[in-house]
Amino acid sequence: MTEIANDIDPILKSVVIDKSPDAVFRFFVDHMSEWWPLEESCDATDNKPLARIVFPREIGQEIRGEYADGTGFVIGRLRHFEEPRRILFTWHWGWEPTEATEVEVSFTAEGAATRLDLVHRGWEKLGARGPKERRDHEGGWGLIIGELFRAWCAAKK
Repeated sequence: MTEIANDIDPILKSVVIDKSPDAVFRFFVDHMSEWWPLEESCDATDNKPLARIVFPREIGQEIRGEYADGTGFVIGRLRHFEEPRRILFTWHWGWEPTEATEVEVSFTAEGAATRLDLVHRGWEKLGARGPKERRDHEGGWGLIIGELFRAWCAAKK
């Protein structure tokens, strides 16, 4: 019998960016296609690279990965939008929406800079796959937030 994880620690990532919370929030939401590694991102069922990520500003709308031809797939759904402080969305990139995990991103002023805190939780919903998916996403979020997003923000005037 396969044991199912009952309590898997969330992923916690923090980075300080030398920009205001307003700017960092806008960069995260409105410019995701510019800093996300699109060429390395695809749906689990299709090997085409993405052309863009569509991140909505209205609660309940889908977050989508789209190919150059306009087709694509749902990554998650926006659940909370409090500009410029906090966003919350479901995440099911490559698995069923019924197994969606939850990502919360907060933007806190630290002097003239912003501390971005990302919490990705709910790995238990994936059953036996939860620990592996969590490990894979731990490294992914470290690269995406800690390196790619931070560098992209630093290059913006």
